[in-house]
Amino acid sequence: MQGSEGGHGIGRAKRKKMPVGGTETILLVDDEDFILDLGDQILKKFSYKLITAPDGESALEVYRKKKEKVNLIILDFIMSGMGGRKCLEKLLKINPRARVLIASGYSVSGPTKEALDLSSTLNRPQKNESFDLCGFTKVNL
Repeated sequence: MQGSEGGHGIGRAKRKKMPVGGTETILLVDDEDFILDLGDQILKKFSYKLITAPDGESALEVYRKKKEKVNLIILDFIMSGMGGRKCLEKLLKINPRARVLIASGYSVSGPTKEALDLSSTLNRPQKNESFDLCGFTKVNL
Protein backbone atom coordinates (compact mmCIF):
# COMPACT_ATOMS: atom_id res chain seq x y z
CA MET A 1 0.00 0.00 0.00
CA GLN A 2 1.34 3.38 -0.93
CA GLY A 3 1.24 6.18 1.71
CA SER A 4 0.17 9.73 1.07
CA GLU A 5 3.76 10.91 0.67
CA GLY A 6 4.64 8.44 -2.07
CA GLY A 7 6.41 5.93 0.21
CA HIS A 8 5.19 2.54 1.31
CA GLY A 9 3.49 2.31 4.66
CA ILE A 10 0.25 2.13 6.47
CA GLY A 11 -1.30 4.98 8.40
CA ARG A 12 0.71 7.83 7.02
CA ALA A 13 -1.45 10.91 6.94
CA LYS A 14 -0.96 14.17 5.11
CA ARG A 15 0.39 16.83 7.38
CA LYS A 16 -1.76 19.91 7.50
CA LYS A 17 -0.05 23.24 7.25
CA MET A 18 -0.58 25.37 10.32
CA PRO A 19 -1.62 28.99 9.81
CA VAL A 20 1.46 31.19 9.68
CA GLY A 21 0.32 33.80 12.20
CA GLY A 22 1.23 37.39 12.26
CA THR A 23 3.14 40.16 13.91
CA GLU A 24 0.15 42.38 14.66
CA THR A 25 -0.93 43.48 18.12
CA ILE A 26 -4.18 42.17 19.57
CA LEU A 27 -6.03 43.58 22.57
CA LEU A 28 -7.81 40.69 24.32
CA VAL A 29 -10.57 41.78 26.70
CA ASP A 30 -12.13 39.21 29.03
CA ASP A 31 -13.05 39.07 32.70
CA GLU A 32 -11.97 35.43 33.05
CA ASP A 33 -8.29 34.86 33.83
CA PHE A 34 -8.44 31.44 32.19
CA ILE A 35 -9.43 32.99 28.84
CA LEU A 36 -6.75 35.67 29.10
CA ASP A 37 -4.09 33.04 29.88
CA LEU A 38 -5.26 30.72 27.10
CA GLY A 39 -5.38 33.60 24.62
CA ASP A 40 -1.88 34.60 25.67
CA GLN A 41 -0.52 31.11 25.02
CA ILE A 42 -2.27 30.58 21.69
CA LEU A 43 -1.84 34.01 20.14
CA LYS A 44 1.81 34.36 21.13
CA LYS A 45 2.47 30.89 19.69
CA PHE A 46 1.40 32.34 16.32
CA SER A 47 3.66 35.40 16.75
CA TYR A 48 0.96 37.94 17.64
CA LYS A 49 1.78 40.60 20.20
CA LEU A 50 -0.83 40.58 22.93
CA ILE A 51 -2.19 43.14 25.34
CA THR A 52 -4.79 41.94 27.84
CA ALA A 53 -7.47 43.78 29.78
CA PRO A 54 -9.71 42.22 32.48
CA ASP A 55 -12.69 44.52 31.86
CA GLY A 56 -14.14 47.16 29.57
CA GLU A 57 -12.84 50.08 31.60
CA SER A 58 -9.25 48.83 31.43
CA ALA A 59 -9.63 48.06 27.72
CA LEU A 60 -10.67 51.64 26.98
CA GLU A 61 -7.76 53.03 28.98
CA VAL A 62 -5.29 50.78 27.14
CA TYR A 63 -6.85 51.48 23.74
CA ARG A 64 -6.74 55.26 24.22
CA LYS A 65 -3.01 55.03 24.93
CA LYS A 66 -2.08 52.43 22.29
CA LYS A 67 -4.73 52.62 19.56
CA GLU A 68 -2.11 53.22 16.84
CA LYS A 69 -0.49 49.88 17.70
CA VAL A 70 -3.65 47.77 18.18
CA ASN A 71 -4.69 45.94 15.00
CA LEU A 72 -7.54 43.90 16.48
CA ILE A 73 -9.63 43.81 19.65
CA ILE A 74 -11.12 40.52 20.80
CA LEU A 75 -13.92 41.57 23.14
CA ASP A 76 -15.89 39.35 25.51
CA PHE A 77 -19.45 40.52 25.16
CA ILE A 78 -20.72 39.41 28.58
CA MET A 79 -18.47 40.82 31.31
CA SER A 80 -18.84 42.32 34.73
CA GLY A 81 -18.55 46.07 35.09
CA MET A 82 -19.18 48.09 31.95
CA GLY A 83 -19.90 45.02 29.84
CA GLY A 84 -19.03 44.32 26.24
CA ARG A 85 -21.78 46.32 24.53
CA LYS A 86 -20.95 49.60 26.25
CA CYS A 87 -17.23 48.97 25.77
CA LEU A 88 -17.80 48.32 22.06
CA GLU A 89 -19.77 51.56 21.69
CA LYS A 90 -16.99 53.55 23.39
CA LEU A 91 -14.24 51.84 21.37
CA LEU A 92 -16.06 52.74 18.16
CA LYS A 93 -16.42 56.35 19.33
CA ILE A 94 -12.66 56.49 19.84
CA ASN A 95 -12.05 54.85 16.46
CA PRO A 96 -15.03 54.09 14.20
CA ARG A 97 -12.76 51.88 12.04
CA ALA A 98 -11.51 49.73 14.93
CA ARG A 99 -11.50 46.01 14.16
CA VAL A 100 -13.41 44.27 16.91
CA LEU A 101 -14.08 40.55 17.11
CA ILE A 102 -16.89 39.88 19.59
CA ALA A 103 -16.54 36.73 21.66
CA SER A 104 -19.83 35.40 22.97
CA GLY A 105 -21.28 32.09 24.00
CA TYR A 106 -24.71 33.42 23.11
CA SER A 107 -26.55 32.87 19.84
CA VAL A 108 -26.79 35.65 17.29
CA SER A 109 -29.96 37.12 18.73
CA GLY A 110 -30.85 39.31 21.69
CA PRO A 111 -27.87 41.20 23.17
CA THR A 112 -25.39 39.73 20.70
CA LYS A 113 -27.50 40.88 17.74
CA GLU A 114 -27.41 44.44 19.09
CA ALA A 115 -23.60 44.34 19.05
CA LEU A 116 -23.55 42.94 15.54
CA ASP A 117 -25.67 45.87 14.42
CA LEU A 118 -22.76 48.09 15.52
CA SER A 119 -20.08 46.17 13.68
CA SER A 120 -19.40 43.79 10.82
CA THR A 121 -19.31 40.06 11.40
CA LEU A 122 -16.83 37.27 10.77
CA ASN A 123 -18.05 33.71 10.44
CA ARG A 124 -16.15 30.94 12.17
CA PRO A 125 -13.79 29.23 9.69
CA GLN A 126 -15.04 25.96 8.25
CA LYS A 127 -13.04 22.74 8.30
CA ASN A 128 -9.82 23.10 6.28
CA GLU A 129 -9.99 26.90 6.42
CA SER A 130 -8.09 29.45 8.38
CA PHE A 131 -8.14 33.22 8.37
CA ASP A 132 -5.84 36.15 8.88
CA LEU A 133 -6.99 37.13 12.34
CA CYS A 134 -6.15 40.81 12.10
CA GLY A 135 -7.19 41.24 8.50
CA PHE A 136 -10.37 39.15 8.71
CA THR A 137 -9.26 37.47 5.47
CA LYS A 138 -10.13 33.81 4.96
CA VAL A 139 -7.37 31.58 3.65
CA ASN A 140 -7.97 28.03 2.37
CA LEU A 141 -5.52 25.46 3.72
